[in-house]
Formats: sequence, structure tokens, C-alpha cells
Amino acid sequence: MLKMKITANDLRIKFKELNPNLRQIWLRNKEYIIPTLDELKTVVDKYICELPVIDGFNECENYALFLHSNVKKHIVEEGKLKLNWAFGDFICQKEILFFGTVIHTANICLCDDEFYIVEPLEKNKILKFNDDYRPFFINLM
Repeated sequence: MLKMKITANDLRIKFKELNPNLRQIWLRNKEYIIPTLDELKTVVDKYICELPVIDGFNECENYALFLHSNVKKHIVEEGKLKLNWAFGDFICQKEILFFGTVIHTANICLCDDEFYIVEPLEKNKILKFNDDYRPFFINLM
């Protein structure tokens, strides 16, 4: 099956549509593969982090980095792909009921021409990108 690809420049434009004030977009490759939503679900379901949340030590940013690393490891070990997925981690302002605006880290992936959020603190729950998340830093390897 032929994989859909996207250039780093086109991906950067798509990310800017999520938040026009987005300033930090770290894309380390010239092209990325756009996985299907089913492919994303299959891979992230393999890598649910069971480490305890420890306030100030093991929080959302650690979980997001663990998942980012595991997805990268999966792609390398699979060996069929010579490009990375359009998958990474991001830091954002997030609106949380009763708490207001907080700084939060999760994962993000472009699948089937739409952005999805993977919440590693919620057993890798996949959500369609929504306005509760306002990214200001995105990192793709």
C-alpha cells in the first residue's frame, strides 16, 4: 500500500492553522508519512505507559516523551519505512474545567488529513484536535 507523504513545509503550514501564534515548530526531516487513524491506534495501544504519576517528577511531559520515543522505536524496528510519521509531542495551554488554563504536554499526529491528540496520561486516548488545546511548541523527530 502506498503511504501518503507530506513535506516539512506543508506540515508547518498545517500546524500554523492550529494556532496562528505558534512560534516553535521543530521538524527535523524533509518529509513525513501520514499514517491512517487505524495505524495510529494499533501502534499507540502497544505502548501504554504504566509508570506512576509523581507530581513534579513524572508528569504529562514524561509520558508524552516516552510515547514519542516508543512510536519512533516501532517505526525503526518495523524497518519497512524510511521516513518518520507525522507524529510528535507538543506543549500547549489547555482549558480544564474547574482549573482554568494550564500548561500541558501530549502527543499529536496528522492522520488522514486531520490532527489527532494522543493523551498518554489517559492510557493513550485519541481525540480529534480541538480548541481546548492551544499549542505553542511542537516537536517531531
